[in-house]
Amino acid sequence: MTLPKFSSTSKKAISAAVFIALALLSACGEPSTRTVSTPMASPAPSVTSTATAVESPSVEPSLSPPASPAVSAGPSVSATTPAEALPSPALDENGNPLPRLIKKGTVTFQTDGDKDAVQLPLIGVETTYSADSGDAPPSITPPDPLPTVAFRIPAEQAGKLAAFWMNLGYGGQGMLIIAPKDWIASGATVGANGSFGINLVNPVDNHEGLSTMDTAGGCQGCAISSIGSYFPKLSKWAEDQSFPGDPLSYLNYKMIGEHEIEYELKNKNNGYVTRGTAYERHEGGAWFGGIELSISKDRNDLAQTMLSYYEFMNEVKEMN
Repeated sequence: MTLPKFSSTSKKAISAAVFIALALLSACGEPSTRTVSTPMASPAPSVTSTATAVESPSVEPSLSPPASPAVSAGPSVSATTPAEALPSPALDENGNPLPRLIKKGTVTFQTDGDKDAVQLPLIGVETTYSADSGDAPPSITPPDPLPTVAFRIPAEQAGKLAAFWMNLGYGGQGMLIIAPKDWIASGATVGANGSFGINLVNPVDNHEGLSTMDTAGGCQGCAISSIGSYFPKLSKWAEDQSFPGDPLSYLNYKMIGEHEIEYELKNKNNGYVTRGTAYERHEGGAWFGGIELSISKDRNDLAQTMLSYYEFMNEVKEMN
């Protein structure tokens, strides 16, 4: 199966690629609280609030990568902080409830060279699982405090960002990403073969949002075609594997080491940028993941922090 690109200029939005791909993954049996019946068609469904109707965010990021590596529990968030359910954003355009968000404590970010630590609110995202093991549903928030993350968050951004966590459904493992604290989730899914992705949107600006995807070693065809689409030097390799990609038209890009790329795509909305980063492994099995976001140009500093964190987490995953 060829995974559609997630660029703002691609024929299908990335979120569609993510959730269609996840819905079609081969069975592997992860725990489940809800069963996927139909793939989500858009990363930014229209949101009907109990107070006001918010126009459907037309976010068109083109990527849906592996997001960060699984984060295991460790010492750092206040374990005694009670979970706080955030106000429900209500329903999507089909009348289905959007994922619940639960705020629980904070996550600490601090590198060895930082004198002061930065703490971001920790928000758990309700996740849909394609396979049901019959076990108790995975928790929406981490079962244990998360460890301090050795990544630098600029102090002036601390009040603007939050750490969003989705439970991958096994062993307390989860994915942690950084995004503006007022964004909401339009979808979070773990596929039957372990692939996973999350979509966040700005409920008051229909041009802002992000999508992530990680094939997690599953769906080899999805991974190979995506690698061929996002990594120019591996386009021919993907063709040779019988899963050709659809190369993106980058405005600019740069390689981060041997396996990761950071790029910018044309955004059709004036005043906004589409940026992303993706990583790949193609020896001994294909693996693809990435994050792509659309955001106002005047918040490009936040975009860089979000992308840099994703790249950092991939480096951590590589070392482990």
